[in-house]
Amino acid sequence: MASWRRNRRRTTWRARIRGLGTGLGRFLRRSVVPALAVLTGFGAVVGGHEAWVRIRESPRFLLREVRIVGEGDLSREEVLAVCGITPGTTRVLGLDTREVARTCLGDLRIRWARVETLLPDVVTVTIQRETPVLAVATASGIHWMNREGELFAPWDPLEGPGSVPLLVPASGEVGSWSGEVLSHATTLAGLYRRIDPAGDLWKVEWDPSLGARAMVGHRGFWAHLGFGPYGRKMERLEQALSVARSIRLPIGEIRVDGVVRPNRVVIRPSFAGAMVWNDAVDPEGPRGMP
Repeated sequence: MASWRRNRRRTTWRARIRGLGTGLGRFLRRSVVPALAVLTGFGAVVGGHEAWVRIRESPRFLLREVRIVGEGDLSREEVLAVCGITPGTTRVLGLDTREVARTCLGDLRIRWARVETLLPDVVTVTIQRETPVLAVATASGIHWMNREGELFAPWDPLEGPGSVPLLVPASGEVGSWSGEVLSHATTLAGLYRRIDPAGDLWKVEWDPSLGARAMVGHRGFWAHLGFGPYGRKMERLEQALSVARSIRLPIGEIRVDGVVRPNRVVIRPSFAGAMVWNDAVDPEGPRGMP
């Protein structure tokens, strides 16, 4: 029986060294190389971030020019302030345009905004101004109202209503306004501007029992309009104003709110008496002074 010692394979020193090298290579591949890869990637990320910061903060990308589109009666300075962008300070590269647009909407006078960048140093701000159609007296003060019937910003007494009429209750006690009343007042404002573009429908008073009466011009004459629809009434008002101007009659008030005689218009001069005018045949007689 042969001894096991005689069957054992002898390993030379060269083979032992080769095996040691193979094991070391396997260890490096499994452990050291992945670790070096991670470290290399980390260095690239850190280096890339630092490079990005250096590029973004380069003076080349400082805001130099702001182009504003559709600002309406908002001044350039107001738009820059409400949108939070400053020439010479804001950095264009990497600017979050959506966030800037949301900042613009923080001003209730702005209904819609879009912000775009043009590298290296230009920003374009396109805004749509919220357009008031009424100044409405409420329990919390006077507010602007838009076409959708939304109260969107406090009324500025320094600006005054201008071409936008002020809606107030005839009783002087401010309550809640119905959508129907707000719609009537908006319609009156639009119709009046059609018949007299140069005129100023300064104030509309609403009485639940009598309807609307409008003051035309600050401290001007009163036009009694009653309840809607107002299309035909505005036509009669336009004709009455034309007659009064043709004879240079100073107007104190005009009534076009007749229910019994809807075709009759009564003009009361600012001095005394009244002139009655009919746009259709009146069975009681022609136009005259009562």
